[in-house]
Amino acid sequence: MEIGDILAESGRADDAVKELKGITEKYPGTQFEKVADKKIGDIFKERKLYNAAIERYRLAITEVQSNFNAETQFLIGECYEETGDADQAIAEFLKVKYLYPELTKWSGRAGLRAAALFENKGRWKDARKIYEEISGTKLQEAKYARERLEWMENNVSEKTGEVK
Repeated sequence: MEIGDILAESGRADDAVKELKGITEKYPGTQFEKVADKKIGDIFKERKLYNAAIERYRLAITEVQSNFNAETQFLIGECYEETGDADQAIAEFLKVKYLYPELTKWSGRAGLRAAALFENKGRWKDARKIYEEISGTKLQEAKYARERLEWMENNVSEKTGEVK
C-alpha cells in the first residue's frame, strides 16, 4: 500500500492507481482490497474525477460499523456535492448520520453538511430538524447547530418558509 501512497504523493497518480489496482486484484475480498479502493477513490477525488471516485468509494465500503466506512461514505457525499448533485449529496450525508450515529466525528459533520444543503435549497424545515437533533447532543457541532437555529428563528418565516 505504501508504494501507492509514495507514488501519489510524488505526483505519479497514474502509477499509484495502477499499483493499487494490482492490490485489489491480488487480494480480492480482503481489507487490503477495500483500503486500496478507498485510496484510488482519494486519488480520483483529488483529480476532480468525482464519478470515478464515487465508484471506488462504493467498492471500499463494507458492512462493518467503522470509522473507515463512515469516512468513505462521507467522501461519497462530498463528491456528489462537488458535482452539483445536492439531492444525492444530502442522501449520502444522511446515510452517514443515520448508519453510523455512534461515530460522532462523522455523523455530526455529515448532519451539518446535509442541513447546510437543505438551507441552500430553501428546505428550512428539513434543515431545522437536523439542527435540532444535533443541538441536543454533546457533539462539537452542537454549538454551531444552535447558532443556525437561532439565525433561522430570526430570519426565516415559520409560516411561509421564506427568508425575512
